[in-house]
Amino acid sequence: MTQKTGWTPDPDDSAPETSAAQGASENERDPSTIAVLMRLYDEGRDYAGVELERQKLRARLLARAGLVAALLAAAAVFLLMGALISLLIGLIWTIAPYIGPLGATLAVFAGTLLLILLLALAARRHMRTTLRRLFAREGQP
Repeated sequence: MTQKTGWTPDPDDSAPETSAAQGASENERDPSTIAVLMRLYDEGRDYAGVELERQKLRARLLARAGLVAALLAAAAVFLLMGALISLLIGLIWTIAPYIGPLGATLAVFAGTLLLILLLALAARRHMRTTLRRLFAREGQP
């Protein structure tokens, strides 16, 4: 059952359009190898550009986080130094009634120097052990 609309296409005009439309759609559906490679190159280049920007953003975020962490660590070190100084002053005040202010100052100073010496020797021993292990010859412990 066909429905009549009253419109009929012109046979001369419709044939070239149909064949041209079919040819264009075939070219769109089946592109040449060179066109595919060019498209692949363009898309790869776009992807590489976007990925590069993403990595730059990651690096900036990481650098910013590192800067903030370094500033916070520096503030913590300064506060630690203040706490240690106040601890030493408190220690001097605590033992000053027993051995006098000068004796307390000298005792705390000598104790601090002894602690510094012990820490320096421990650091030296640790470095020597680490360097010995790193640069040991094959077959030696």
